[in-house]
Amino acid sequence: MVVDPMIIDPRSAYFQLTGSRPGAPSGLTRGAVGRPDVWPSLSSIKPTLLKSPFFQAFHPTQLDSYIQHGFILLNPSDPTDLRATLAFPRWAEALIFTKGYPLGEVWDRLEFGGEKVGKGGKEVRWVFPGIGQLSGPDSDHQRISHFLSDPPPPTSDVPLALKPTKSSNVIVEGAGHLVVQERPVEMGEVLTDFLVDLFGERDASKGREAKL
Repeated sequence: MVVDPMIIDPRSAYFQLTGSRPGAPSGLTRGAVGRPDVWPSLSSIKPTLLKSPFFQAFHPTQLDSYIQHGFILLNPSDPTDLRATLAFPRWAEALIFTKGYPLGEVWDRLEFGGEKVGKGGKEVRWVFPGIGQLSGPDSDHQRISHFLSDPPPPTSDVPLALKPTKSSNVIVEGAGHLVVQERPVEMGEVLTDFLVDLFGERDASKGREAKL
């Protein structure tokens, strides 16, 4: 299962946002460097985050989990210092985004990786959000689905309609790129349906509540 993966055609406009080039940091890198990293206290974090449309889209349980595990005291050895900071500092996040070129490298290697992914006729389910997707246009979704779901064709010139496929697409309506954070219940149902399709019907008497 792939969930709005950022496998992006390096020739596309999407790559210009996410890809990094020497001397030209990506928009994601600049955004990470510019984000706040110190709050007056742990209790002040949630009201501050909820002022942003980005965090307003989070499911309440996911936002609470992010705050619980994503922030720490800035100076835990000093009980009088209530300030909080990111557990994963902004410079570390920025470093990840500076490596934007692998997004294009994965695209270029799709035809070589499909055979391993699809070995034995395994199905690939493509999950992408109804809004805010970062994985490119529908034509790219189709191309990636075909390469990931079956042994690749002899050449990339073979029309998509002639390529065998065991892929399926699912849209999580109302979700942006962070599907798990924004629609965890719906995403759980998508995952459950996929596992049921692969391994058989779900036994309701042995069901387990998801930990969201």
